Amino acid sequence: MLPAELFLLLSIVSSAAVSLILKFFSDQQGNRYGLFLGNYITCVCIALAGIFRQKNITPPGGEVFLLGLISGALFVAGLICMQTGIRLNGAALTAAFAKLGLIIPLTVSILLFGERPRAFQLAGLLLVFLAIFIIQPPHREHGQKSSRTIFLLPLIAVLCVCGSGDAMIKIFEHTGQADNGSMFFLILFGSAGIFTLIFFFWEYRKTGQGLRLPEFLGGVIVGIPNYFASALLLKALTKF
Repeated sequence: MLPAELFLLLSIVSSAAVSLILKFFSDQQGNRYGLFLGNYITCVCIALAGIFRQKNITPPGGEVFLLGLISGALFVAGLICMQTGIRLNGAALTAAFAKLGLIIPLTVSILLFGERPRAFQLAGLLLVFLAIFIIQPPHREHGQKSSRTIFLLPLIAVLCVCGSGDAMIKIFEHTGQADNGSMFFLILFGSAGIFTLIFFFWEYRKTGQGLRLPEFLGGVIVGIPNYFASALLLKALTKF
């Protein structure tokens, strides 16, 4: 059996891959939500493939639907925040803050579920606070100019929104239905796709920008690591 830390590491790598691909497609000329549509259609297809592979399909309960809907909204908001963060601060810094958001599911585990973090996890929590302190832009004296400005507010938004999405996965794991993860992710990414479609038509009416094939295909590429970032995180949580 593979250790939980390996699944968590693979989840972080997948999340970083999402940031790098979004960076590559940061200069979009069409509807900004076209890339998101390709992403969520891919995620839904992967989730459906996982369901069809199961021998016994358990119908999801109401709590799974609710968690999936909330998670879908958070995932759309997370991608929008990441897209903005990458444009203003670059992919590396935005990806770092996205994974620093793991502090939120850890806090949820302690406060809501009474879990006691191990020394290894406490050390990681300390490193999170230290990293946030180090990453902050240095204080500038009056009249001095920085070679690069760090826009901290979008990064904090990425941390909070992406961390809240990860917390929903932790809450789902706590329901004891982790074996039905493909169904949960189908609801999650399906609802995210519906929300994105609404935003897509809203943007189309406002700007007249439609769907461009290169950006849609870019979304298809984003969808693969995006799905496995969440699926591997769930796998890691079930093993901790």
